[in-house]
Amino acid sequence: MFPVIRGILILVILFGNLQKSVAQMGATRKAIIQINGPDYTTGTSENGTKYITYEIKRNSKSSGSFDEVSAFYFKRLSGQPEFCYRWRVIGPVSETNEWIVNFSNKYVHLGKKLWKDYENNLLYSLEVDQDLCIVEITFDNRRQK
Repeated sequence: MFPVIRGILILVILFGNLQKSVAQMGATRKAIIQINGPDYTTGTSENGTKYITYEIKRNSKSSGSFDEVSAFYFKRLSGQPEFCYRWRVIGPVSETNEWIVNFSNKYVHLGKKLWKDYENNLLYSLEVDQDLCIVEITFDNRRQK
């Protein structure tokens, strides 16, 4: 009975993260800080993109206790306020299967490690880099045929 409850809790946590992604994509820096709190760091990527990061304590069956990093990237279109156009979530590689199961249950699988949320026009991609699992959420700006 407890493994079933634990599995449900993991899915609820991941689903909550995905629901939060919909609310934060396109949001202003101020709105993201209101959602996530004032304990963040700022930076600028090599290509000049501004971002903020949060380090969040998590606990899962797959990984035990771990730190997850959320990085929100911003851009400004002419005359518009700065908005979040990309969100990266970085955690241990042991979380990879949980992400894949969750994405596959909720979104359309487009290809190797790529899913689409057609309702919100978001792409979810997953990359494994050594012992890290990197999830990236972006708007789908590809041209439709």
